[in-house]
Amino acid sequence: MKKILLLVIVSAILVITAACSAGEPVGTMQSYIGNAHVEGDDVFFEFNGTYYKAKNQKDRFEKVKGDYMTMIALSNGDYKIQENDKETPVQNPFSYETQKQKEEDSKKAREEDRLADEQRKQQLEDERNEHLRSLKKNRMEIEKARMEMKQDRQEKELEMERRTLETRLNSQ
Repeated sequence: MKKILLLVIVSAILVITAACSAGEPVGTMQSYIGNAHVEGDDVFFEFNGTYYKAKNQKDRFEKVKGDYMTMIALSNGDYKIQENDKETPVQNPFSYETQKQKEEDSKKAREEDRLADEQRKQQLEDERNEHLRSLKKNRMEIEKARMEMKQDRQEKELEMERRTLETRLNSQ
C-alpha cells in the first residue's frame, strides 16, 4: 500500500512537472511600446539597455500597440508578447522610436533650412539682377540726357553763329 501511494505521488509530481515544462514561459520581462519597433514580421524591443527579438509577433504587437505589454521569455529562447491591463507609461526618451523620430525631425529641419537658404539666395540673386538692370537703365538715361544736352548746346551754338553771320552780313 505504501508502495502504491508512493508511486501515485511520484507519478503525480512527474505529470505536474511535465505539464509545467510544456508551458512556454520561463520568465517575464516588461517593455514599453516606446521601446519596441517592427522589422518585417519580427518585433525588436529594448529591456535594460539590451535589444531582444520577438519572432513573428508583428500581428500581436499591432494588436496591443499603445498598451502596456509584457514580453515573455520562452524556454526555446524566443519571446512572446502578452497584453497587460496596465496604463501606458510615459515614453522612454532613449527608446528606438523616440531616437528615430528625433533623427527624422532633425533631418526634416535641416532640409527646411536648406530650402529656406536656397530660396533666400534666389531672392537675393533676383534682387541683385533687378538692381543691375535698374542701374544700367539709369546709366543709359543719363547718357541719353547728356547727348540731348550736348545736341541742344551745339544747336544753340550754331544758332548763335548763324545770327552772328546774319548780323555781319546785314551790317555790310
